[in-house]
Amino acid sequence: MKKHPAPDLSRNRSRPSLAGLLALLVALGSASPGTAQEAGGLQQQFERKISEFVGVPVSVREYGLEYSTVRLRGVRMGDPAQPTLPAAELGELSATCDLMSLLGGKLVLQEISLATLTGRLTLDEGGALVRGGAVKPASASLPLDLRDLPFTMIRGTGLAIRIDDHQRRGSLHLRIPAAAVTKSEDRSGLAVELAGAVAWAADGPADPPTDLAAGKLSGRITDLAAPKVSFGFALDPLNLSAIGTLLLPPGGYRLSGAGAVAGTLAGPLAQMTITGKVTVASGAVIAPVSANDASTYTFPWQDLVAPFHFAGKTLSISKARATMFGGRLEADATVHPGRVPAGFEMKAQAAGLRAESFLSQNTTQKQVVAGPVDGSFEATGDASGLSSWNGKGSLAMREGAYHAPPVITPVLSLLNLDEFAAGDIQEGRGTFLLRRGIMTTDDLFFQSPVGRADYRGDVGLDTSLKGKLDLVFARPAVEKSRVLQELSLDGVSVKVPTRVEGTLLAPSFPGFSPQKLLELGLQRKGQKMLQDVLLGGNRSPAPAASGTAQPRKDPAQELLDGLGGLFRKKKKTAPAAPPATAPAPVPPAPTKKKSLDRQLKDLFKF
Repeated sequence: MKKHPAPDLSRNRSRPSLAGLLALLVALGSASPGTAQEAGGLQQQFERKISEFVGVPVSVREYGLEYSTVRLRGVRMGDPAQPTLPAAELGELSATCDLMSLLGGKLVLQEISLATLTGRLTLDEGGALVRGGAVKPASASLPLDLRDLPFTMIRGTGLAIRIDDHQRRGSLHLRIPAAAVTKSEDRSGLAVELAGAVAWAADGPADPPTDLAAGKLSGRITDLAAPKVSFGFALDPLNLSAIGTLLLPPGGYRLSGAGAVAGTLAGPLAQMTITGKVTVASGAVIAPVSANDASTYTFPWQDLVAPFHFAGKTLSISKARATMFGGRLEADATVHPGRVPAGFEMKAQAAGLRAESFLSQNTTQKQVVAGPVDGSFEATGDASGLSSWNGKGSLAMREGAYHAPPVITPVLSLLNLDEFAAGDIQEGRGTFLLRRGIMTTDDLFFQSPVGRADYRGDVGLDTSLKGKLDLVFARPAVEKSRVLQELSLDGVSVKVPTRVEGTLLAPSFPGFSPQKLLELGLQRKGQKMLQDVLLGGNRSPAPAASGTAQPRKDPAQELLDGLGGLFRKKKKTAPAAPPATAPAPVPPAPTKKKSLDRQLKDLFKF
């Protein structure tokens, strides 16, 4: 069996189409009685002509002519010494001519059949096809009018094509059980119909390819000079996990789940647009905080429906909707897959997302906060992770509950208020700005029957905290707590300010300590006494044992005496010698300073 090497195609300014080659050879075979010697000559012509067309060596194991049909079996294309060039093995290629057209002087092939084709193509590091010696045919070599195509149908069965992708370090496997290209009756277009599946295998261990999708495509091609397509397609199943691994950069976002996609491809081939809809019963996005942070957030969804439109290297998603964390999510997005890394802009609206469901999925604190959350969100970012996000948003909660949140429990413990570590949330609300993955708020609050918590500062997507936390206790809490009663200025509410840092699950409170609470208690006591002075709130003097009222010191002087020297060191003075005849002195009554000091120490027992 003789192989014909690929010719120097730079000298061939015009090369016939494969269909034209088949038509020529069938015509030659039909015009001769077909002796063995002639058959061998035709086989060599066939090998040479196909080699000129594909640009690689071609060999044919068996050639046969049956009336108006030529059959080639065991066709091999390619050079084993150059594995990156196009290569194929074809079990059988047959072409049947229309004898009436032959009698009329213009050969038309009724059907060209390809059976059991195994092919290989290669994409280089830049994503371009390695063509070998093949060059693009001159415009005069191919008919540009569909009416001039010398065939009625091309049919293929059992087709398998592998595309080695040096850029992505893997290979794409196309399996096409059946395909057909048919010229329409009015010869205005080509009808295309195929069914098959595509899989991906990464370079490395010899693992079997992972299925990406399976489905069907059908439609028309018109105008060969400037090809235009109008196709419909449906892929089911669609393996999101494998597609995400293939398309998304390592260490970035990951997808899971399986679904389906259906849509259309339309327009000129060079500016083809794709419009369709993705549906996924259940899946998830796993989002890393950043390339340098291994922690991730998982956003599972159910019943995803995402209409999309792809044109001009931009993917637009309109009114995608899904169930997430027990609520509903609707989003619009624009994705730029050609950027490095791929970028996006998005707007989202959420209704009834369960806080406890999110915490259960992404933290160990499953019941810290529970209840439905509504929100809105706008952001830009890229495929590197959540730390690339910039935008703004808002949150609102209604009728929720809290149970020992780490961000307030330590403060309650220092105040001996553990009984308020769990309770109901009447309302929660706030807005925030998002910069490089850090949310900044100045109005986030949660309201409960026993008080309110206000936070102003930063919350990172890595759960970091840095801000001010104010706890305001309402009348129900004040009435139940002796500590709060002593700290309250009006007997109705108490405000405890502090700073918070660290993380949501392991916060710290710089400067907040038992000593700070003593200072706070002293401050509030002084404020109460000052209020008595300014508002004239003098209390009635206590009656003496004899029934007469003892004179009471002026409230202003009492405040100065009680607070002025509390932290002042006492001066050492030499004790005066007592008179020899003086009676033993009566012990003085406790000073206001000592009384206040004792009350504070009794109040704050740590």
